Amino acid sequence: MRESLRLLFVPPKLPLLSGTLWAMCLTALALLQGVLEELRPGIEERHLIVERDLEAVRLWGRAHNLKRAVQNLLDNAVKLSPTSSTLHVSLAKDDEASLSVQDEGPGVSTFRQPQLFQRFLGGGAGSGTGLELYLTRRIAEAQGGQIRYTRTSKDRSPFTLMMPVAGEPVAGGKGHA
Repeated sequence: MRESLRLLFVPPKLPLLSGTLWAMCLTALALLQGVLEELRPGIEERHLIVERDLEAVRLWGRAHNLKRAVQNLLDNAVKLSPTSSTLHVSLAKDDEASLSVQDEGPGVSTFRQPQLFQRFLGGGAGSGTGLELYLTRRIAEAQGGQIRYTRTSKDRSPFTLMMPVAGEPVAGGKGHA
């Protein structure tokens, strides 16, 4: 009950996420592998297979926030994946860095998709607070990126986090790689 009351006071605008103060060049591959290692107990408990298609990509951003965004996506996928299923994780670089996380869960209903990244309204099949995807969206946008969900014909749940690659200036930010 106390935790529920505390969550009601999460500000809609998170000032610590804005701007690029303390931004740095990060290796997305190392960050992603670190998060997967942290989630290994849950992955093993659910007997998940993680298929990886990972490219070395350098990002420009705040390490703690980017880790949180990646962790939110992967943690949701682990929690919502059916036992003994496959989790597909890809990291690629084109004009921007693209992290795609796709589980074999039921997907997000068409009805819930407009609310997916809204505060306390996101989530769905799980018993979470609806803050994880909201925070992930806020983190991505604050660092010049975005997150999107695309429903496939197989009812899978691919979430893609797109971020500026190192060397490209971030809106409102200073510095370069």
